[in-house]
Order: sequence, then C-alpha cells, then structure tokens
Amino acid sequence: MARTRLKDIVRDIGYQGIRILFDEAVRLTREGRVEEARQLIKDAEELRKRIKLRKPFVLRRMVCKNCGAPLVPGLTATYRLRRDGRVTRLVVTCTICGYKRRFILRVKGRHSGTESEKAKRDSSAKKS
Repeated sequence: MARTRLKDIVRDIGYQGIRILFDEAVRLTREGRVEEARQLIKDAEELRKRIKLRKPFVLRRMVCKNCGAPLVPGLTATYRLRRDGRVTRLVVTCTICGYKRRFILRVKGRHSGTESEKAKRDSSAKKS
C-alpha cells in the first residue's frame, strides 16, 4: 500500500485551488469584469508562492505577463500562427495592453534523431 504524504495532499489541493481561481477569473473576464479577474489571478499566484508550487500551465500561458489579465481568446487575446522559414510560432497578443508573446510550435526539417541513429546502428552492425 502506498501512503500518500501530507505534502502531496497539500500540493494537490493547491493546484485545485489555483485552477478554481483561474476558471472564476475567466468567467469574470467574459462578463467584462477584468479588474476583479486580475485580482483573482494575483490571489492564485500568491497561493502558489505560499505553498511553494511550480507554476501551472494556466498561469504560464493563459495570463498576460505585462498586465496580469487572463487571456481569453477573442476577448482579451488574439492568437495567430506565424511562419518564418522553417519555424512556426504562435503569437499571443493581449488586447488590453498590447503585449505580445511568441511560442515556438514547430521547426520543420529537424527531427529527434532516433530514426537516423537507428539507421546508423543497423548499418554498422551489418558491416561487422
């Protein structure tokens, strides 16, 4: 029987609380109450720091780093895909403050190398 440690339980409850606060902030943003939503995001960040948790995905990607507003597609954020040669980027623009964030999604022509390494190993095994 695996025993759950108190630390794991606190971590799980902390992540659930952060998720609930973020969902409520998104709901408030959809109603047009952005300032209250920002306060909920600040509360979620404070909870995260107090419990000493790693920043969850929703606080990393779905919150504007400049103004702290939740990024709701079509309401407080614009999402675009930009191709520049081999690189495809996601550009997220906050419609409140205009801050832009760029995330690399895909690099064409670059692969993990597992197939080529297998081919090299197979060809060297055949030679010997």
